[in-house]
Amino acid sequence: MKKSLLVVAACSFLVSLNAQAAADRFIAANNSKETRICMATASNRPIALIVALKEQSMSRKSANQYIRCNDTPLAVFARVYELNKTGHYLKYENVSSTYIKDITMTAGDSVVIAGSR
Repeated sequence: MKKSLLVVAACSFLVSLNAQAAADRFIAANNSKETRICMATASNRPIALIVALKEQSMSRKSANQYIRCNDTPLAVFARVYELNKTGHYLKYENVSSTYIKDITMTAGDSVVIAGSR
């Protein structure tokens, strides 16, 4: 019993060190509601972000639209700092553009279309 308790205590200590190391990257500049939401996003724990948003009576959509962390939108902030868990909750997407050029079609060619009979 003592051995299992010791193993559990050691594992929880190591996990807490890892979580603390990730949290030490960000320092709150003030105690405004926007900063609290940014810090919850920076924690990379979706439940912390959900609680912070509920405390401010704010939805995920409005937070994405109006909250800016370090002059970047909330979802972009999560993407830049690789906060994948909270970024997934915020539903950020990598927006890319696609351009399709038909290289087989040349100018002046006629296209014959036949209907079925």
